[in-house]
Amino acid sequence: MARSRGEVLGVAGLVTGVATLASPWLALGLLIISLILYGYASWGAMLEERSEANELAAIKARLKAGTRIQDFLGTLAVELELEAPWRLTLYVLSPSGWRRVARDSNFKPYADSGRTVLPADQGTLAWAAKFGNADQLLDLPDPGEEWDKYLRFQEGRAVPRDVTERLRMRSRAYACVVARVHDVSGTSIDVGLVAESEKPLGVKPGLVERHVGPNLLSLIHRVVELDPSYGRVTGGPTDRTSDLS
Repeated sequence: MARSRGEVLGVAGLVTGVATLASPWLALGLLIISLILYGYASWGAMLEERSEANELAAIKARLKAGTRIQDFLGTLAVELELEAPWRLTLYVLSPSGWRRVARDSNFKPYADSGRTVLPADQGTLAWAAKFGNADQLLDLPDPGEEWDKYLRFQEGRAVPRDVTERLRMRSRAYACVVARVHDVSGTSIDVGLVAESEKPLGVKPGLVERHVGPNLLSLIHRVVELDPSYGRVTGGPTDRTSDLS
């Protein structure tokens, strides 16, 4: 944009110089027009620089918020006494399904992998939302030895067979709690927290519901305070269903 302002001044000088030879009044008029154009160019450059600075600050804040949220989930995993390998994931319900907000795991590949959006009618979140706001499956069959039984347990939560077959983390214990809360603007948000472990009984019976359920409101408020965009439930560019859990 600085180059554009220089171009404005260069052209203005050239045109004004030529016009002076023809008429001083014409030259004065052209000079005034050139100054106005220069002012517009300067104002546009300032707005563009300010917009870029705000966007950069927002990106930095989001990265910082995401790190703090994951740290919080890591602390919560210790308090819940989850057995490794474990994973904790926070979701909000969007029109396209349960959208992942933050995730932490003691095993990095499990923290990084997985679908960013889960269908609203599949899995433990769907079950909890439909039948009492909490769900737990704590001793699923060993997928390495009883694969057909493991598939049937997953199908009992409406998870299709082809999805189960491609799961990276094949958990043997699940527990979740869901709740409807309101953000600072008064907008209602359905949120869910899922704890899982590859160890049978790696999630303690009832612990997630008792420990997290009453505090889910404060949890989501903390998340929205760290990054208000997490309170939006309209989906967005992160909504995709090609990755697997």
